[in-house]
Amino acid sequence: MHLQAQSDQPTACALAARPKPSAILNATSRTGDQGSALDGDGVFIGPAFSPPVPPDGQESSHASECSPAVNCPQESQEPRRGVLVLRNADENSWVANLEYYFPQSGFDRLHRDIDVENFRIARSWHFPQGWEFQFGGLLFRASGTRTTDAFPSAVERSDALGFGLSPAVRWNFLQFPRVRLYGDLAPGINFTNNPFPTGGTNYSFFLRAGAGASFRLTSAFWIEATYWWTHVSNGQGLVPGNPAWQGEGVSLGLRRAARLDASSTQTSRTDLPLLRDADENAWLTDAEYFAPLSVSNPLDPGLNIRAYRVARAWHFSNGLEFQFGGLVFPSPLASGFGPLLRWNFFERERWRLFLGGESDFLKGGFFFLPLSGDPYNFFFRACGGASYRLRPSYWLEVAYRWGHTLEGWNGPSAYSSWSGQGISFGIRHTFH
Repeated sequence: MHLQAQSDQPTACALAARPKPSAILNATSRTGDQGSALDGDGVFIGPAFSPPVPPDGQESSHASECSPAVNCPQESQEPRRGVLVLRNADENSWVANLEYYFPQSGFDRLHRDIDVENFRIARSWHFPQGWEFQFGGLLFRASGTRTTDAFPSAVERSDALGFGLSPAVRWNFLQFPRVRLYGDLAPGINFTNNPFPTGGTNYSFFLRAGAGASFRLTSAFWIEATYWWTHVSNGQGLVPGNPAWQGEGVSLGLRRAARLDASSTQTSRTDLPLLRDADENAWLTDAEYFAPLSVSNPLDPGLNIRAYRVARAWHFSNGLEFQFGGLVFPSPLASGFGPLLRWNFFERERWRLFLGGESDFLKGGFFFLPLSGDPYNFFFRACGGASYRLRPSYWLEVAYRWGHTLEGWNGPSAYSSWSGQGISFGIRHTFH
């Protein structure tokens, strides 16, 4: 029985994307002949067509017949180049900042009356979850006076010019299409023509922490404003003299961003096997305040504690949640890290009620840099609170907290044997 062949022939590109028939009769020639196609049971299913085979050394013309409406095979994209950990960035930028710093009130204002100005240019890699890494350089200028430690004291000029290296880590804890709120941590090193401050050395560590906001002006340009706390030190114990300087300041910056192709970023998961079953991942940013419950602390019975914490969270379908993060106490300065276990015992689309417990390992002194004589401790906390969904990927969290520290070791500190209660406010940024 003869079957009439269909008059409408499929495009060559569409046929190229189909699985090949199990049998082809009357094999086609180099000029593009039409044969007969059979299915797996030997039943005739219509004509088979093969595009002309180009002579050796020439490209096939069937690619030109492809259109967005046709599902054509795509060539694999060339892998993105660069440092491995930076290849997942969804936005690359150049950032230029003008910075001004003045001495803190008190000792520095009286004895280190020095103003500092910087001009900084940096390359920035921004990641979808809000983290950002920057690396750049700066020009440094300082002008003012320093009161010497000798008796009777004398006032000396403390002027310097120089340059420095300035890496930075930024956490964009709130991200919207036109606005971002962030916190910055920027350790660096400066080299100057004169010892700075006077009596120090020609190199100094330039350490900064701050918070600010970015506002989108156009599709490619952002303006940024940051408030900074800064510390200049030659390294306690590394040099005979360490006339440190501490200040505060502001910076204004312009960012030129280039958004990368999201389809080319790597999305492979690297979580621990136990955490891969989480139905929700999140980053949390908390501000905590505690008032003392007792006067058992021998060094500072009336100490109030302020803590700022950033943590990664894995939420599971049964309501349990595991978090791990770090925190900083600004005054007296201390830092730490540790886990938290939370149970969301009541969950609705826009509401959650939770209980939790956490333990952080604390180190007194400058951030996470261990130095001899730094005190160590544990900070235990329990909490109960509520989460409210503000937007599809943002939650506001409020919690009551109770905290307690141990006596500690390697010497007493202001946080030894302390108990208190307080409250925390947080922003939760979720992703799947």
